[in-house]
Amino acid sequence: IGQLQRTGMPSHLFAERSKLAVLEERFRDKGEGANLAVSLANLAMDFPLEVAERMPYLWLREDATAVQAVLGQLRPDNLLVTLVAKGLPTDQVERYFGARYSYSEDTGAAWSALAGVPGVAAIRLPLPNPYVPTQTTVRPIEPARLIDEPTLRLYYAQDTEFQRPLLAHVLRVRLPRSVASVRNAALLRFYDACVKESLNETTYAAGEAGLHFEFSASLEGVHRGIDGYDASAPLLLDKVLAGLRDCPLSAERFAALKDRLLRELAGFDRADAYKALQETRHRVVREFHYRPDDVLPVARQLTLAQVQ
Repeated sequence: IGQLQRTGMPSHLFAERSKLAVLEERFRDKGEGANLAVSLANLAMDFPLEVAERMPYLWLREDATAVQAVLGQLRPDNLLVTLVAKGLPTDQVERYFGARYSYSEDTGAAWSALAGVPGVAAIRLPLPNPYVPTQTTVRPIEPARLIDEPTLRLYYAQDTEFQRPLLAHVLRVRLPRSVASVRNAALLRFYDACVKESLNETTYAAGEAGLHFEFSASLEGVHRGIDGYDASAPLLLDKVLAGLRDCPLSAERFAALKDRLLRELAGFDRADAYKALQETRHRVVREFHYRPDDVLPVARQLTLAQVQ
């Protein structure tokens, strides 16, 4: 907040949001049926009917004064903190619902600690997003020959029916039966989590620019999907492929990730009954499947080098 107050909102952020809003309004599916009706009704309650439908997409001009006014309200003496837990002391009863609660204002050590928080050098404002599409021209159809044999010629051509500069790029690698062991099931579970963790910053920035990434790894195979604006998809694909191969994680991040995964596996015996039933059903109907309690003993021994 202090950085924003001192330097102001970077102009590239408004330009990116404005450009993406124009693209979303023009190309994205707006939904249908009851959900669309409810969203439009909610907008109509808050905005004039003439512009209500377009409000999510209207980025008309930068307003530094308005930004500073909002930032000026984000201060410790204007903070309301709600704590919900069992066993808390209460001294009041809500009038309509009868809920017990208490209210207090603190100006002591806790408030002073919030008021005097030092700056953190590692926290910085976002740089320009490289995944915001630079052009949205729909390309002409360009068939590519994939197979040319005496008995078969196979071509690929992109879809042009909907006239949108969007793509869906999906790749699935099927694994041979010979790797279907409990150890490889554990390794694949860790590999899935490590890839998502190592690519989190990259895929978050891409998601902000309308480019979405999906990944999963199990004995069923390795699935990778990218969908969004095709102009920036190759850049994300290059970043993602490097992460799939190298899985770059520090030892500290892997240790934290392993701790979380082990706690999830160990908590299986206390999970909801339907989850245990699902896992048992998968083991019955699938050729190869290992429940979390099967994977846990192996998972405890895994290292980052083995996952990589």
